[in-house]
Amino acid sequence: MEITRDRLEAYRPRRGEDQGEWFVAEGRWVVDALLEQAFEIESVVVAAGQHEDLVTRIPAGVPVLRPEKEALQDALGFTFNRGVLARARRPAAQRLNGIDDGLIVICPELADASNLGAIIRCSAAFGAAGVAVEKGKGASPYARKAIRASSGTVFRTRVWESPELLADVHALQKEGWQVIGTALDPRAVPLWEAAHFGKTLLVLGGEGSGLGAEWMDTCDILATLPMAAGVDSMNVATSAAVALYEFLGRPT
Repeated sequence: MEITRDRLEAYRPRRGEDQGEWFVAEGRWVVDALLEQAFEIESVVVAAGQHEDLVTRIPAGVPVLRPEKEALQDALGFTFNRGVLARARRPAAQRLNGIDDGLIVICPELADASNLGAIIRCSAAFGAAGVAVEKGKGASPYARKAIRASSGTVFRTRVWESPELLADVHALQKEGWQVIGTALDPRAVPLWEAAHFGKTLLVLGGEGSGLGAEWMDTCDILATLPMAAGVDSMNVATSAAVALYEFLGRPT
């Protein structure tokens, strides 16, 4: 394929791309994970002289661009040393359904894509059934930062981008799913006292204000992680990791 600046600049970060039709995966291990799954890949960029073995794994018919490293960095507008990028079609929005059991992490209002990516990675590590976000509200699981922070697990983990996430949670609740929310609230019990079973929806609050009133009212149980004096909260991705270990990873 002819290497033109326009083709390379399609990989340049742009405002609003997080909610666009296409997403960009960066780095060898992330692109490896993408190639393993059934995503529609528009093209792949591999810097000349790098990752030759990866080039042989790219599906036939997918355009491969092999620019010199300097030309690639000039087109991207930033220093890029990982040598490989791929551009793929974002999955269509999907309602939260089609699953019978397990623990699903619900992220209704996360603002930071890196936090979301880290939560997806933790969910994959502890064997959660998947992660659900609200379409168009807050961080996107297919933002560059989210994909990087997930270390490619966003392509191996079931992810729902629901246009009506709260309604979906209510529907699952009626089917017997338990809803546990993490919150700084007088009603919250210590995390280890939050009884849980197979069908569990773990709802995480946003970075700033935590869970909104409507979400808190939806929860069957509110749980918190007691902390030392003078500290009332942790980063949401760290809190998610602790909760997932408690519910899925810690021996009972």
